[in-house]
Formats: sequence, C-alpha cells, structure tokens
Amino acid sequence: MAFDRATCPAGWSIVSNAQGRTIVGLTPGGTLQGTLGAALANLEDRAHSHSVDPAAVTSSAAGSHSHTVDPSAVMSSAVDLPHTHTVDPAAFSLPAHRHAWANFNSTSLVWGTYQANGSSLALVTWDDGIGNTGAGNYPLEHSPANTGSNVYYTSSPVDTAGASAAISVDVPITTSATPNSSMNHAHSVNVAETPSSTSGEHSHALDVAATTSSSAATSSIIPYLQLLYCKKD
Repeated sequence: MAFDRATCPAGWSIVSNAQGRTIVGLTPGGTLQGTLGAALANLEDRAHSHSVDPAAVTSSAAGSHSHTVDPSAVMSSAVDLPHTHTVDPAAFSLPAHRHAWANFNSTSLVWGTYQANGSSLALVTWDDGIGNTGAGNYPLEHSPANTGSNVYYTSSPVDTAGASAAISVDVPITTSATPNSSMNHAHSVNVAETPSSTSGEHSHALDVAATTSSSAATSSIIPYLQLLYCKKD
C-alpha cells in the first residue's frame, strides 16, 4: 500500500523492491516482486533515444515521363568594381611633308600667312614701300624669281643621309583615372521554367541512412509521484 509519509506505520514494513519503480499487476504464473531495469534515483528524469535504420527499398516502376522544374528567382550578391583602363595606341608614321607658312605676292606687294582652315590672311601691305614714298624698301625683303604669289614652306624632316623622311608617331601608354561613380551592383537571375528530358520506364533504389531519434525523458513519457510503499507485517 502507498503511504504519503516518510516511514511505514506500526505493523508495516517497506517494500524495498518498489522503490524507484512503477507497480504493475502480477500476470498468471509471473514472478512475484520481479523487477526489470534499473530503479530510478530520487526525482531522476532519465532520458533515452532510439537508433533507426530504415530498410532499403525500391520504388515502383513508372512509365515514360518527364519533370518540369521552375527554380525560384535569386539575387546575386553585390560587388564593387572600381577599375581603370590602360590604353596603348598603335604607333603610326606620317609621310614626309612640309607646311606652307608664308607667301609674298610680288604683284600686290602683300605678305600673308594661312589660317587654320587653309585660307590666306594678309599680314603686311606695302604698295609703294615704307610710308608710300616709293622708296621700294620693305620690312620683309623679298626678291622673287617669279612674279605673282611666292609661297614659303617649312623644311621636311630628313634622315641621317639628308633625304626626306617620314615622321614616326608613338603615343605613350597611358592609364585612365578610376571612375568617381560606384560600380556597386547585383544581378537578378530567374532561370526559365524548363522540362527535363523524357525518360523511359524505370524505378529508383532508396536506402535512407541510419539515424538517431531525438531524446525523450521520463518526465515526458510517464510523469510520476513518489510515495512510500509498505506491506502489512
């Protein structure tokens, strides 16, 4: 009999085999006061788990079929890409040439030069010499071999032998500045829905790996109350 007290009453003694155990009825032919397993300690909340290893199985065979897959859209991570560009223009050559820089018209007695667009520009006009006195003296002296317009040119580049030579131009390698604007960006990727290839009748073998169940404690399976079990002497 269970008592709610620390000691058995007079004429009764403790059933020691009942300490820390659940009491069940004796089955026909069973062992009287037989015990199974280790008794619980005072207020022990014993826990346990189970190892599970499902048997390998094979799916049923399916006829010819395909699968449609539509992955969810995703966004890539953002990256910042400051950068510069190195530019190395190819070297090139200009043919031997010269530039017209001045002309004198012996008829109109005008010294001129050339504007950027190629048109002529009069610089000095001495129709009759200095002060129009008929002296025939001019600040830019000229004794033309031919009458009319006489053009003066720059000299052409020459090589070591003195012959006219082409001009070689090689622009140096240069690096651009880093852009002030941020290049930070990301990409949205949405893979289009697509069907898998069609496969003929087949089955699949599946063997789930062995695993361990979560832990279960005594308090969640069979909450208990500790009382003193005594028997009549």
